[in-house]
Amino acid sequence: MKKIICTILILLIILPIIPAYANYSPQFEYEAQTLYDMGLFKGTDVGFELDKKCNRVQAAVLFIRIVGKESEALNNTKSHPFTDVPEWANAYIGQMYYEGYTKGISESKYGIGDLTANQFAAFCLRALGYSEQASDWRQFNYNSAFDKMYELNIIKQNEYDSIKSSSVFYRDYAVKLIYNSLFESGRDKQNNILLNKLVNEGAISNKYAPEVIELSSSEDIYALSRILATDYAKNNYYTKNSSLSLEKDMSRFEIPAELSTDAEKIEYFQTASYKLANDVDVVLTREYGSSSWDPEAFTGIGSNAHPFKGNFDGNNKTITLSSNKDLETRNMVVNYIGFFSETDDAKIFDTNIAVSSDITATSSYTANNKFSMGGLVGFATKSNISNCSITFENANFGLKYSGELFEDLACIGGLVGNSSFTIYNNCSVNLEDSKIYVSANKVTQAAQFGGASVGGLLGFSGAGSNNTSNLGKLGNQLYHCTVVSNNSTQQDVIAASIEGGTECAVGGVVGCSFNNLLAKHCTVNITKGNITATQSESTASSTLGTAVGGIIGRMEHTGQLIKCDVTGDYLNITSSGPDNRHLVGGIAGNAYGPVHRDVTPLLNCHFDGTGTSTISTYVDTTNLKTDSHPVGVGGIAGLAAYQIYDCTVKDVLIINHSEGMAYDSFAGEIVGVWQAEVNPNGNFTAGPIEVGRCTSSGVTFDISDNVRKNNL
Repeated sequence: MKKIICTILILLIILPIIPAYANYSPQFEYEAQTLYDMGLFKGTDVGFELDKKCNRVQAAVLFIRIVGKESEALNNTKSHPFTDVPEWANAYIGQMYYEGYTKGISESKYGIGDLTANQFAAFCLRALGYSEQASDWRQFNYNSAFDKMYELNIIKQNEYDSIKSSSVFYRDYAVKLIYNSLFESGRDKQNNILLNKLVNEGAISNKYAPEVIELSSSEDIYALSRILATDYAKNNYYTKNSSLSLEKDMSRFEIPAELSTDAEKIEYFQTASYKLANDVDVVLTREYGSSSWDPEAFTGIGSNAHPFKGNFDGNNKTITLSSNKDLETRNMVVNYIGFFSETDDAKIFDTNIAVSSDITATSSYTANNKFSMGGLVGFATKSNISNCSITFENANFGLKYSGELFEDLACIGGLVGNSSFTIYNNCSVNLEDSKIYVSANKVTQAAQFGGASVGGLLGFSGAGSNNTSNLGKLGNQLYHCTVVSNNSTQQDVIAASIEGGTECAVGGVVGCSFNNLLAKHCTVNITKGNITATQSESTASSTLGTAVGGIIGRMEHTGQLIKCDVTGDYLNITSSGPDNRHLVGGIAGNAYGPVHRDVTPLLNCHFDGTGTSTISTYVDTTNLKTDSHPVGVGGIAGLAAYQIYDCTVKDVLIINHSEGMAYDSFAGEIVGVWQAEVNPNGNFTAGPIEVGRCTSSGVTFDISDNVRKNNL
């Protein structure tokens, strides 16, 4: 870590004077002044000169200063082999070479020419603990380092667009990247972010250390929840309980003296850093939107009005989450349920949740909105969640819906309900005789992409609109995440039960993904459990059908699963109902959609049924209203539209009982049915349909007479 940090400091201090570009107006004067006050940015004798170009020598100096190694570099100059370095910069380049941050452009040349955004971003990423050699989300490619900073939310959209579109890398840009990096959690997370490290090593004054608010009790957590609630909720809290007030809640914590208005203070609480000091018990009792509001209830931290945007260090303490009554939801624009209701650009790590009772959300109202429910977060966007776990023990977690209409998504995940542009690393869900589920009745119609999306870890994964503006961009990223379920008797563990023909996607890790999901090294291990979706009648006029998979139910419009494994001991991955288009696979139910990028959707994934497991569908289409889509069951994918390489299936029974089918029904050892939609609206490019280097062993079949067994 010391070597990584040394690389960043060399970048800021030495910015030689290069002619300014007349058409460029600096954007980041505030950041430059802040770095100057901290002693990390010297500028020149005529000011900061942010409109000048930044070269490689300046970058090295800036980097060494930022990582707190300037004093060491100047007091103990290290040698280097480069002949093109100015004499004044020898100490900085020598330190860079000594720490292993640079090899130069050749054995004898450092390279003193113009700097690029990728080169500077690489310095910053190394200082934050990222590496070209890493095997997880910390890995980056030197030639796309700037894009990586954007994907990690270190750089925001407007900053990315401005810098990316420029043919010149200005000192102004270097200042901004360094400033943002100082407040970004690196490999060692909250306790050792770069800013704290500089303070601890005496490189900057301790007055710049970010303050951390300790949460010592459930009362602290409840107070924070009320502070960040919507105005409507606050009104209910504080008017229906005379012992509560916003002022009292805020007074539990130390607030910077310069903050005078409630709005300023609420924003401070939104973006602050927190550390859980003790194990706590938290009870979800809120009636969402109900007239009989419980004024002392816990609503989850953050809201759609004030999403949580700070850092949360769970400190490896345990949050015991329970509920003493059903959570009634009403016809609101959004319904987000979780320990965090909503996060935006937040960082949550080392957080462990134990769910000790059933937590059930109920609704009988017209639902034309998104409902998201997760044990940790209801809805997460542009956040970073790492080293978090949630354990359900004899606890069912989900939504019971009995309204007359269910037009939009119900997103239920063990960890997070609904997510966009968020990174998950080393997160786990453990189900012990427990279930994550959606149960919806009286469904009379469904909007496209409406319905149920249920996942062991993540309910729904979204990443922007389905168009060319998202080409090549990563959405949610999952690395080294696991879902484990051990049950004393055979039971449903991840399930959707729907009355009607609305869309339904159920997956061991992710229910449904729409645009640009990446999952690497994710595993599912289930004993005596069912990943299942059932329908009782066909009612929807338009439906994408039912998709169930060991890793993901439905993967639409670009996604990639790499080295993801499913192991089952009496595991049943199954669907049933009257509608056609039931797609069930050991890894993915439906791996479908036009490809945005040159990727292999399913690569090096493995399913092991241990001789006790099944992948199945049971479809009765006797009274089907429409029959325009196929049924597919496969060891890897029920339906696939593009490549599947290096995948294996073994020791599983594949079942396809499609009774009365008037359309095609398939079963295959690797893939049930191939289907590619080529360039449907001009936004996408088609890819080759191919199964390569895939193997199967011990796969047997039980299929209806009308089912076609393919050779894939």
